[in-house]
Amino acid sequence: MSEPAPHTPPPNPSDLLDLSGRVALVTGGTRNIGRQMAELFASCGAAVGVVGQSDAEARDATVAGIETRGGRAAGVLADIADPQEVTRACDEVETALGPVDILVNSAAIRPHGAIEELTVDEWDHVMALNLRAPFLFGQLLLPGMKERGWGRIINVGGLTAIWGKPHRAHVAASKGGVMGLTIALAAESAEQGVTVNCIVPGVIDTERHTPEWYPDLDDFYQRRISRIPMARLGGPDEVASVALFLVSEMSSYMTGQTLYVAGGSYPMVRGA
Repeated sequence: MSEPAPHTPPPNPSDLLDLSGRVALVTGGTRNIGRQMAELFASCGAAVGVVGQSDAEARDATVAGIETRGGRAAGVLADIADPQEVTRACDEVETALGPVDILVNSAAIRPHGAIEELTVDEWDHVMALNLRAPFLFGQLLLPGMKERGWGRIINVGGLTAIWGKPHRAHVAASKGGVMGLTIALAAESAEQGVTVNCIVPGVIDTERHTPEWYPDLDDFYQRRISRIPMARLGGPDEVASVALFLVSEMSSYMTGQTLYVAGGSYPMVRGA
């Protein structure tokens, strides 16, 4: 096991954001917040493996966009609710790009289901994708980070775990678990130069916010914005910028933390 190197500030402050030579793996990296993170990391010099579930077109577009701007990328489609698929995704990214230094567990699902109607299979599927997959990715990739004496892991939580929400018991439980997993992994790896932190996004303006997803979209916006102190939705880029901070040397003395990128929605949420 390698000893952590003493902290030496870089001579140029701009070097704090330089990810050259690093390899990142981003689950959910082909769309929305995950894609913004992947593209931002690549713009700072990292080679990025993006893991999506089934959309080959989105995977190819993400990889092509990074490569067009001079970056290195690899795309993998995998059902990360399946442990064997998690292993395959890690193997393919590391074969294409090299050992992973940065892991972002962004992929998640948020289905609705009243507690009395949820089946065990529905509960288990949410837990497998939202909580077990981050555990498995960490289990596979954290040892290499510890051995090399440097690594960054970001888990993406959810306000549902803080607020609670009707018909989301399985989602709230999984995201609460993600926040606990973050602290546990941070405690296991802090001495080896690896940081593990959690980002909790608020209401972010993504492709989910369409009439197909929310038939009462205007009412949805009004109700959600009325509870946000900053009185607007967030952008995926605003979450990605916090992720860049957490994977860079700018946050080198932070681990086990949960950061809320939510326009003040926690703990200052306005009216019910």
